Amino acid sequence: MIPSVGKALAEKAAGKMAELVVENCMGRSHMDNVQLLKRNWQELSCKASDVEQEVNREEMSGKKKRKSEVDNWLKDVKKLSPEIDALEIGRAH
Repeated sequence: MIPSVGKALAEKAAGKMAELVVENCMGRSHMDNVQLLKRNWQELSCKASDVEQEVNREEMSGKKKRKSEVDNWLKDVKKLSPEIDALEIGRAH
């Protein structure tokens, strides 16, 4: 179940990014796009936290071992944090 959750979340994130591009072309302001990105980022961060907690519980119980795909997805989400922060800082200036 966990790998499919990670894959589904990655697909959702990609869909949200595509949505941002389309909406930008349809006249949304930069500020609106940044706010939407921030909201989507918060959703993705919360989902990553939930997945990580679930994976840790499963590992602690000895029922399952963390798959590389899930571990890589969690690392990718964490790597995005500074990029999102940089966008937010850039918006403030």
